[in-house]
Amino acid sequence: MLKTKMLLLAAIAAGALAAPATAQTYTNTWSWVATQGTAIGSTVGGTISGFSNGTNLSATGLTFTVTKSPYADLLGIYTQDVGSGSGNLNQYTASNGLITAISTLYRDAAGNRLYMGFNDPSGYVPELANASFSEDLYTTSKTATEFTAVSTSAVPEPATWAMTIVGLGAVGFAMRRKNVATRVQFA
Repeated sequence: MLKTKMLLLAAIAAGALAAPATAQTYTNTWSWVATQGTAIGSTVGGTISGFSNGTNLSATGLTFTVTKSPYADLLGIYTQDVGSGSGNLNQYTASNGLITAISTLYRDAAGNRLYMGFNDPSGYVPELANASFSEDLYTTSKTATEFTAVSTSAVPEPATWAMTIVGLGAVGFAMRRKNVATRVQFA
């Protein structure tokens, strides 16, 4: 009976180990200074989140937030990917939680446009503009955007939690069921 219970616990622990792991996602802050457009010298910045490490990954599903702009109507969340998905547009590369190259075109609900180009092989440069381009901030440098990794605390995966709980339960069960025969002997 005890062997059956221990085998059952071992099977549960093995199942927890086999559970699929989710990929770690990261967040970076970004900024550039406009050298061209309607507000030269202004800083544009924000965050990019939801990306993982890899080379030439699809930028679909990322979230860009513009938190710094001389134009209040350009602030906000840009989630509507309008990249063509062909060529180098709509791709990024990241290593150790830091964007090293990106080429994406996103829009917000109002139609404002955020093109994020950094080390972009296609030659595009970063740009933030409203739909009519009457408010347009961009730079002519392909490497003008600065990315900074945002540190996040690591959260164990569900499989790790399950394995820990099952392991502690198995140890507790084994300690409770252990029959130690105490033998006293007098000389």
